[in-house]
Amino acid sequence: MKSFITNLFNRIGRNVTSSSLFPFVVALIVVGSIVISLSFRFYINDGTLFYENFLVEAHGMLLDIIIFGLVFTFINLSRSRKLEIQRFKEEIDDFRHWTELVASYRIAGTLRRLNKYKIKNLDLSDCYLKDAQLGKIYLRNAILEKANMEGANLGYADLQGANMKIANLQGADLRISNLQGADLKLANLQGANLRIVNLQNANLFSANLKGADLKSANLQNADLSSVNLQDADLSSADLQGADLGSAKLQGADLRNAKLQGADLRSANLQDIILGVDSSFSDFGSNIKTEMLELFQLDGVKSLEGAIMPDGTKFNNKWAEKIESTKNEKK
Repeated sequence: MKSFITNLFNRIGRNVTSSSLFPFVVALIVVGSIVISLSFRFYINDGTLFYENFLVEAHGMLLDIIIFGLVFTFINLSRSRKLEIQRFKEEIDDFRHWTELVASYRIAGTLRRLNKYKIKNLDLSDCYLKDAQLGKIYLRNAILEKANMEGANLGYADLQGANMKIANLQGADLRISNLQGADLKLANLQGANLRIVNLQNANLFSANLKGADLKSANLQNADLSSVNLQDADLSSADLQGADLGSAKLQGADLRNAKLQGADLRSANLQDIILGVDSSFSDFGSNIKTEMLELFQLDGVKSLEGAIMPDGTKFNNKWAEKIESTKNEKK
């Protein structure tokens, strides 16, 4: 037994002397010896008072431990959070420019784990995210320039203010997502699902939205100049104040769409489907369908140079027709 205890203390002594704890242990022994030697007489002469003071100091020490423990815990959690975010960003960088499905799965998985941190300005440029499952993802102000998100699920996503220039979103599902103020210049959104999406003040200059579903979308004050909206479904969409200059709208469905203040200068409206549900308009039920359709164009900012539904260019005759809808309304 004696040899066991001796060996144990020898082992502890070797570990202490060979580690960084040695200065701390020496200081503890020296300071402890001084404090105990100076306080020894109080143990003997007035033990009760000394015990009370000792308890007071013990409570103070306990409070210090709690406070410093909370501070150090917060610092440690904050540091761990930063390190984890940095690690996730490095993982994204590792797969950037890859054009394999494994890259899409890995980046999408990393983004889902990052989602809890609500990171803004995340750089996802040139990332391959084809068919990625990113529903309800938080990518506010993210950089998605030239990213390939063909067929991706981005439903209910927060993409407010995102930079999505030249991004490929062909066939992507963006229903009920928030794209307010997003930059989608030259983006490919052909056949994309954009139902009830918020694109207010978004920049869609020269974007390809051919055959896209924009039913009930909010496009107020959006830049849709030179955009391709051929055969797109814009029924019940809000296009008030939108710039549709030189836009291609051939065959687009604009039934019940709000066009007040929209700029349709030089836009191609050939074969567009117009119409206002009479139950929601101020017209009587006896008003002709043609009047309901033309009434929809009343309030448009400009139709100068536009190609009208019958294939002819906008002229005074068309202006008189549209103006006559006001008289019919009265």
